[in-house]
Amino acid sequence: MFAYFATGKFTFPLEWFLRDWAPQLAAQVQVVPYESLFDFRSLRGTAILSDWDRLHADERTTYSRWFAERGQGRLLNPPGGVPERETLNARLRKAAYCNFRVMPAQALPADLRFPVFLRARNDHRGSLTPLLHDHAALADALEVVTQWTRATDLLVCEWLRCTAPFDTGLYCKFSAMRIDRHLIPRHVLFARHWQVKHPDRINPELAAYEREWMETFPERDAVNRVFDLAGVDYGRIDYGFDAEGQMQVFEINTNPMVMPKRDTVAPLRLDAQLASATRMIEAFQELAGESNERPARQGFPRWVRARLRGPVRPRNRA
Repeated sequence: MFAYFATGKFTFPLEWFLRDWAPQLAAQVQVVPYESLFDFRSLRGTAILSDWDRLHADERTTYSRWFAERGQGRLLNPPGGVPERETLNARLRKAAYCNFRVMPAQALPADLRFPVFLRARNDHRGSLTPLLHDHAALADALEVVTQWTRATDLLVCEWLRCTAPFDTGLYCKFSAMRIDRHLIPRHVLFARHWQVKHPDRINPELAAYEREWMETFPERDAVNRVFDLAGVDYGRIDYGFDAEGQMQVFEINTNPMVMPKRDTVAPLRLDAQLASATRMIEAFQELAGESNERPARQGFPRWVRARLRGPVRPRNRA
């Protein structure tokens, strides 16, 4: 048994994986929204703490204190271990794992390199804008986006072209999962748009490339080093390669979509995805075998638990 903590609106990435790909694991995993944390008295078993980047600073402080005082088991992604997006970007640039900058929209350097795009600090929707090619376009975009997103939550990201090794007309994203000591290649996605969220180009050649990459995983050592630099025990790394063939790490998501819905996977990609799912199931089973402990519930009435929990901040679904 292990517990999986995530923000309330974003428990579905693991829940969908359990439903579609690993129903045999469902009884061994307890998915807990952070907002329900004060419903529990203690935590003695193994737990994955995801979604730290979606939490606001006061929430991170509150939940970190709970785990420090009551988390008596082994924690993956423990409080204070996972850096914020700008901090991670700075570490990776220093270690030569990316050549672009991510910075607060309110603190832009004079040598900002265009094109850029805007994204929110605490979600994974990706870009909120098209590519912006000069200061005037950036100013216009900020004026629009700050109508629904606080300026303090906005980041400006320098864009770097990362295309498929064999076709510069296709954009390409590589991804791998770390589940404790296991590192599992997840997918290679190809698309015509520069922001690759879903594969919109699938053919036998691309499927064969993805399958071979997943079998050989040539970046294994570099990916392991990046996870270590980030202090992430559980999460998915997304990266590409620039025109010189240098690895460019886009982000590490600590609450990623573990797998897409099973009925959305193209038949050409299904065998490779089944192999990846099998390896992740084995990694989760290893975690589940560490302990039989469930988080212990409080005996407080509901109104007391609500007072302990404090106000819940509204979130956009991302």
